[in-house]
Amino acid sequence: MKKTTVKLSLISVLLFFCFLNGHAQRDFRPGFVINNRHDTIHGYLLYKASSTSETCVFKKELAEKPVIYSPSDILAFRFSDGKYYVSREVTVETGKKLLFLEFLLKGKASIYYMRDGTDHYFIEKDGRIIELTEKEKIITTDWGQNYVKPDMYPGKLKSVLSDCPEIFPEIDRSNLNHSSLIRLARDYHARVCSTEECIVFQRRNVPVHVRVGLYGGFTMNRIQFGGRLTTVQYSGGVAKYGNQLVSGFSPGATAGCRVEVENIFSSFEHASLLVDVALQQFSSYHLTETGEYDMVTYNGHVYSLSRVSDYSHQTSLDVNVKTLALKIPLQFGCTFLKGGVRPYVTAGVMNMFILSQNKDLIVHRFADKFGKSIPTYHVGFTGSAGAKFMIRDNHYFFIDMGYEYTITTNVWADWRFINNQFGLKAGFAF
Repeated sequence: MKKTTVKLSLISVLLFFCFLNGHAQRDFRPGFVINNRHDTIHGYLLYKASSTSETCVFKKELAEKPVIYSPSDILAFRFSDGKYYVSREVTVETGKKLLFLEFLLKGKASIYYMRDGTDHYFIEKDGRIIELTEKEKIITTDWGQNYVKPDMYPGKLKSVLSDCPEIFPEIDRSNLNHSSLIRLARDYHARVCSTEECIVFQRRNVPVHVRVGLYGGFTMNRIQFGGRLTTVQYSGGVAKYGNQLVSGFSPGATAGCRVEVENIFSSFEHASLLVDVALQQFSSYHLTETGEYDMVTYNGHVYSLSRVSDYSHQTSLDVNVKTLALKIPLQFGCTFLKGGVRPYVTAGVMNMFILSQNKDLIVHRFADKFGKSIPTYHVGFTGSAGAKFMIRDNHYFFIDMGYEYTITTNVWADWRFINNQFGLKAGFAF
């Protein structure tokens, strides 16, 4: 019954997020396109965190259907917040290709940028575009093969800017990133051109914003006293060595406070950092011995648990662990859209501290090792998928479903306490 409940819960949540994906507003922002006749058409551009090198999605009005432009269809497009893309022919692995490049600086030597999974930087002078970024190469040594990305860009920069040798020391100190190349090209322009100003097309930095949210929710988790069993095959069959008490999935409750720091990366505004402080209750479980043997004392009675029951052993036991845990997950999040409904995912590290537990429950091999049945500190990973429902003043309600896995940090498998958990929570952030 509990397995069926968990499966139905997962299916319901997946259907819910499919619904959100189909109905959420895509992230269209004010901007304009410049067509091949040099006409400027104002409207809305689709903002994409991934590559924008091959398509531009445009609407004159938000209610209209979008038009998809290729680099051959238009000369350029620009967001009102400053990001500017132009159509340029560059040399790629398959040959010459027309692509949209982000225009970083226009001057005597112009700088462009493109991302297609890796960063690509270009410099243009006198109508000639040269890529500064080198592709990874395989180098074979006595220790095997290694992937190396050669730093040949200083030589390329010196060749392109050879009419200004006094800029060479700055080239030697430069790096392949936005700020370093913009500063270098600006200094070069100032040295060789006094008749016009260079133009820097930089997006206005969005300030870091901190949101605080409160939430509550329900959990379904399974606990385990003992890690992986050792299975040995022999002529008479299969034998399992090790001690392992495993529960079925049981319901619980959680409540907490979440702090989300938005706009932590200027180049990727969809990313955020999340820190939670939450309390969770662990209660009733049906423990089953899947290993060799465990002795458990519960409410003053001693139970001998074994994988095979007989006159002196039983295979399972119902207990209430009466445990309160403090959880502090540290996660990175990614919010995909900027409309009224904003899907997001998170992933990170889970820290769990046991604040209290049932002293009338004694799993003897754990109590002998740690002085208690459930050790104090557990660590693992966690992830979730959810959606933000925006309301007035940029506050929002949120709902998400997550998974977490935590384990005690013991080398010996018999002394590991493991928690597998699914959770559904809802809250409000302001």
